[in-house]
Amino acid sequence: MTKEEKIQEAYGDKWESINLAGKKCALKNDGWIGSIIDHAPKGIDLDFADYTFRPKSLRGIKCNNGWVKIYRENDMPQFECKCFILDKKQGLILGTWRNPINETDDKIQRKYWLENATHYKIIEKPSMPLY
Repeated sequence: MTKEEKIQEAYGDKWESINLAGKKCALKNDGWIGSIIDHAPKGIDLDFADYTFRPKSLRGIKCNNGWVKIYRENDMPQFECKCFILDKKQGLILGTWRNPINETDDKIQRKYWLENATHYKIIEKPSMPLY
């Protein structure tokens, strides 16, 4: 699913009642539509900010909740890391992106990710408490 499809899905059957300018605004601005609040669609749980609204289900859409979608090799991690991987067959798995030992190792890893993974999310070591 694309970001644009997710935005349309969030508006549900109300999407068709939104005028063309509103649709363009939503697709360009992570689902936010600038409008007079009285014209916000009814029956959708909405967030409001500075004369704009969007479905609450779109919270986190700007950064895809921290997930990176893999379209091509450039989308893969650029450094060694542990990460959650969405595998096409196995679903959510824990994995590691490794710095390759050699060119063959690199090709095998990239091939696996391109053929099997749709997204990944780097697991960051949490910061220690300040007090």
